[in-house]
Amino acid sequence: MKKRAVVVLLVIILFLLSPPVFAEGDVGVGFILGNPTGFSMVIADRISLGIGWGLTNYFHLNTDVWLIDRELENDVDWHVGIGGKMKVFNENTDRTYSQQKEDADLAAGVRFPVAIQYPLSPRVELFGEAAPGVEVYPAFGLDIDVGLGLRYRL
Repeated sequence: MKKRAVVVLLVIILFLLSPPVFAEGDVGVGFILGNPTGFSMVIADRISLGIGWGLTNYFHLNTDVWLIDRELENDVDWHVGIGGKMKVFNENTDRTYSQQKEDADLAAGVRFPVAIQYPLSPRVELFGEAAPGVEVYPAFGLDIDVGLGLRYRL
């Protein structure tokens, strides 16, 4: 299990350190507080990446593609999308009954994020998201990821 988590973390670090290939302002990096709490990244207002730690003591990785990207008013944007998520558990994780029964080291699923972004300045944005989801491995289960954060546009 630890080997998998290290590999995932290394891939994410390499991606973040790669040279920028996007126009100025197309990449936003920041943090999100909630479940999970961690780092957030958005690329071209289309792809969202997250890496963090869940409230019940697990490593959390997610990526989303926004299918609907609309402006409400005064530069407030909202998005609806679909994505995937992975949870890597450690020995102290409070697992659901199905995860305990399967003795799983990780869980994977699909999420359906709804997000809103509000620009505080040309480079800084406040955002929030709620992402109901379905775990499909190791067993079927419903859950939700929620958070509030800040991102800086590079």
